[in-house]
Amino acid sequence: MRTGNTWIMLLAVAIAVPCLATNYYVAASGSTPTEPWTNWAWAHTNLIEVVARCRDGDTVYVTNNSTYYLTNQVSISYAINLRSWKPDGSLDPDTTILDGNYPNTTNRLFFLNNYGAWLRGFTLTNGCFWSTSTVMPWAGGGAVSIARGNLTNCVISGNRNHHNYDGSVN
Repeated sequence: MRTGNTWIMLLAVAIAVPCLATNYYVAASGSTPTEPWTNWAWAHTNLIEVVARCRDGDTVYVTNNSTYYLTNQVSISYAINLRSWKPDGSLDPDTTILDGNYPNTTNRLFFLNNYGAWLRGFTLTNGCFWSTSTVMPWAGGGAVSIARGNLTNCVISGNRNHHNYDGSVN
């Protein structure tokens, strides 16, 4: 009987462990380039690194009153919640700015590819998508391309989408 109970307990743990979600924190004034980034005291400054660490069910809180420069497209293929954060816990799209840094870089800000992915409460600006594709030249814009996912309560302004219809690169 003990062997049967052990297997039941192991099965219960195996089912429960993937259900654990982690909250991560990003702050412009953060000072921790090493993990765990799981509270404001250990917040990271690099949004791209934190999102790359996330898995299904995780949430990334990004503090407001700051501009975060994204030097590469952030691809989200897990069911995560990426959101701005005011001290009262609400969203703040007006002062939490994600900037693609165009013309210094030419990258789209976000690509969402999971039905459970959420991008909430940001200003998305200065993104640039440059396409030479003749198949889908208009695939998304400079701010965000959504294959699967959700965008809510965001301000999208000052982004660009360039295309060379002949396939050449300028």
